[in-house]
Amino acid sequence: QSVLSAVPEAHFNCLVCGSRGGQVTLPALWLLGCRLPCVVLNGGCARQAVAWAWPAGLPVVLLTGGADFFNEHGVDEDSAYLDELWAAVPPANRASTAILHVPRMYHRFEAGLLTVLLPQLVRYACCRLASEAVPTGHHQIETTLVNAASPKGYVLRPAVARQIVQPPKARASCSSVSATQALHLRRE
Repeated sequence: QSVLSAVPEAHFNCLVCGSRGGQVTLPALWLLGCRLPCVVLNGGCARQAVAWAWPAGLPVVLLTGGADFFNEHGVDEDSAYLDELWAAVPPANRASTAILHVPRMYHRFEAGLLTVLLPQLVRYACCRLASEAVPTGHHQIETTLVNAASPKGYVLRPAVARQIVQPPKARASCSSVSATQALHLRRE
């Protein structure tokens, strides 16, 4: 008897994976028809080799680190690494993809950093990258956000991140969901 049982995709709001899960498991799930918004630690799916499997328009948020061994450009070459990652995103997916980059972060993200950033990224993915859900970054670490509006990225500085106030807009279904709640959502 199996300890795990299959749970329908409709039961969940977001898929979070990292490392080999982003390189191998996520593209396999896409090929099987999974269409959940995704947060991908280490950005493993941003490779030319899996671009053909990436479903058009699917919300995907990558969390990457400058000192990750996936970055073959070197620790001080964040710009080149972000250019490489963004170039690997299929053109049909750029409007629904974002990268939050943490300079000097290794392959294994620190727990404190994930505690702050992961809820923001899950909410951003679940809200289909809506402007009212843009991550504010970390209160102590400078991060860079790359998206279709800013393919070269813009820096979220710690002092600015604490002061960002989203402009009032027509509220999407995600506007009432806090970043922390986004991690605990299950579709009814």
